[in-house]
Amino acid sequence: MQVAYVPNVAPMAGTGLKTPEERKAILAELKGKNQTAATSYGWVDKDKGIVRIPLERAIELTIKEQATK
Repeated sequence: MQVAYVPNVAPMAGTGLKTPEERKAILAELKGKNQTAATSYGWVDKDKGIVRIPLERAIELTIKEQATK
């Protein structure tokens, strides 16, 4: 398999390739979503009763649970 790096050629539309600016924007959006998920409460699956809790709270609960064992 051969791969070529062509630094000054814009990606062709529809190829799935992203410009550096597009990749940067996608990464920033993903990091924002991850930060929100790590610091907020929310439903993961309401029908099954599965919730998301902030990471700091999860750590506190785990430490408390381990201290009682």
